Amino acid sequence: GGIFIIAATSSVQNAGQSPTSDTTPLISTLLEALRGAVPSDEEGNIWMSDVAQYIRERLPEASKLSGGGFAYTPVIVSSGSDFPIATVNRR
Repeated sequence: GGIFIIAATSSVQNAGQSPTSDTTPLISTLLEALRGAVPSDEEGNIWMSDVAQYIRERLPEASKLSGGGFAYTPVIVSSGSDFPIATVNRR
C-alpha cells in the first residue's frame, strides 16, 4: 500500500478558504483533478501520483486567482506504492 500526504502550504505560509468560494483552493484543485483534469488510464483508474502532480502544478496558480493574492506552495510527501484514488465508469 501507499500513503500520500498533501498540504496546501508549508509551515511558513498561511492557507485558508477563498473569499469567493465555499472551499479552499486545495480542495477546489483536488476536485478539478478528480472531475477530469487528470486523465484516467485504460482501465478507468485515476492514480494518486497523477493527482498529486496536478496539485503540485495547478495549486500555485489557483490559489493566486482565488482572491488570496499569493501562490500557495504545496507540500506533498508519499511513501510506498502508488494507488488508484478513483475509477471512472467507462460506458
